[in-house]
Amino acid sequence: MSALRNQRYEYSNIKSFSNQGDYNFYGIIYDATFPLQEDSNTYTCNLKIVDPEMNLLTNPQDFNDQVINLIIKSSHVDALPFIHRIGDVIRVHRAVYVKK
Repeated sequence: MSALRNQRYEYSNIKSFSNQGDYNFYGIIYDATFPLQEDSNTYTCNLKIVDPEMNLLTNPQDFNDQVINLIIKSSHVDALPFIHRIGDVIRVHRAVYVKK
């Protein structure tokens, strides 16, 4: 457990994602589902996340190009986030980015 406390992460901006790979980032939750049972062993939670630096009031741009769809899967429903408020900040470690 002490090894995790000393570990430092390098965080990326969502808009800087270009290559497929692992990323650590912060984001603002734009849309979310409660955890759903996908099959007998898997639960999923779908989140739409935007970069915290994004501001549509001062810099209008195409919002859909800036949204990340984050899918979180677990064998235990308790391990998934229960999002109650849009606009909350989420910190994500070791997310695998796949451009579609």
